[in-house]
Amino acid sequence: MSALPRNAPSFRVEEIDWGAVSATEWDTAIQSARGSYLLAHRRLSIWRRSQRARGAKVRVLKLLASGQEAGLCIVHSRDNIHTLRERLLLFPGQEMWWAPALSAVLEHIGSGTYRYGPSSSVSPSRASELGLVSGVSITDAKPYAVQAVDFSRYGSWNEYLYDLKPGIRNECRRAETRHDLELVATSGRGIWRAIGRFVLQLHRQPHRKGRRLAELRQVLSLILSTATLRTSTVMFTAASGSEALATQYHVDFGSDRYYAAGAATHMQPSPAWWLTIQAFKDAWERNPNGRVILGSFYPHLHDGKTGEGLLDFRRRCRAISFESEILEFRFQREEDQPV
Repeated sequence: MSALPRNAPSFRVEEIDWGAVSATEWDTAIQSARGSYLLAHRRLSIWRRSQRARGAKVRVLKLLASGQEAGLCIVHSRDNIHTLRERLLLFPGQEMWWAPALSAVLEHIGSGTYRYGPSSSVSPSRASELGLVSGVSITDAKPYAVQAVDFSRYGSWNEYLYDLKPGIRNECRRAETRHDLELVATSGRGIWRAIGRFVLQLHRQPHRKGRRLAELRQVLSLILSTATLRTSTVMFTAASGSEALATQYHVDFGSDRYYAAGAATHMQPSPAWWLTIQAFKDAWERNPNGRVILGSFYPHLHDGKTGEGLLDFRRRCRAISFESEILEFRFQREEDQPV
């Protein structure tokens, strides 16, 4: 028997005709549920087309509670394995009903194997709530964390700034003075030229074993993000005269900013921290209660060596880990269960 709350609203699921969806209205809805830029309309359209070409079925679902729109869900299905893209998105005021909302989605899709997560945006742990859903048996749960600087923890920009180690602030002052740094922010059509400069800077960095393929993937991801989210992408450059000494690429979506990539000329004092702080200050001015999402951490994939520099950078930025799980489970409708 289900252990869902007795006062939970009755959820109904409808499949959305993607061709009739307004891009502006979709993006507004995703941002309202604090979903990531990976679910933005143009980005999702490209992903959806590529998955269907590979033989998968992609359902875009709308959830209604008591006749009101309550959330959205994208389900990728292939070989009776159903994956919820990113996460189940519930609108403000509906988050407490995650379990009954998911139950409605599962009943709509049917019996089978399911995967939930990971999410690029902050998603709370759902393992205990999943256990409330009738017909579900969890087969695997792998922990992961979205790591982000959460400005809502600070009363002002200076409070955040002085939470950083003094060495970082000193490095910023020395770099600004020594290199006569100027912040240049590029968006819109000019972002393509800025990406070209970023690729050159990335190529000039000291070669690290095994990094070239990762850097190529990074550049391809930037190109895709720019093509699909041009009005939301911004390139920050630490310039000294006409020379770009450090570059960072960010995506603004909803209340959050996503750090996508960075590169810097090897020199002392390094302009990289100065640029990081300037980009973070711009994010804080955009939304003092927002987050700068720096990426995810997967303990089961971490060997204690690879990526340690990146993790240290996040720690020094005062990022906190929003912990969750990648869940795999079986679901069986009541009518499909053996007598």
